[in-house]
Amino acid sequence: MPQEFSFDVVSVVDLNVVADCVNVAVKEITNRFDFKDAGASLELDAKEKKIVVRAKDENRVEAAHDVLLNRLHLLNHFFMALSIKNMFYTAIQTQY
Repeated sequence: MPQEFSFDVVSVVDLNVVADCVNVAVKEITNRFDFKDAGASLELDAKEKKIVVRAKDENRVEAAHDVLLNRLHLLNHFFMALSIKNMFYTAIQTQY
């Protein structure tokens, strides 16, 4: 009778890859005309493993979020590094 074999599947996100995506998204946001006076920003908190999206109104927050998701999706499409299915969106809080 054969011995039992087992294996563990571990999924770990490389935060350097996420930081690169955030940096590219920030560059895109700063260069886009529709974000000119929106005060939009993206911040990666590596310790808590979260990305904070800020802007003056909800529409710009959602647009900046879309830019970030597009960058993460492109990375996943070409390198199979991240899955955006694991990202979730919390409540929008206005600051300004």
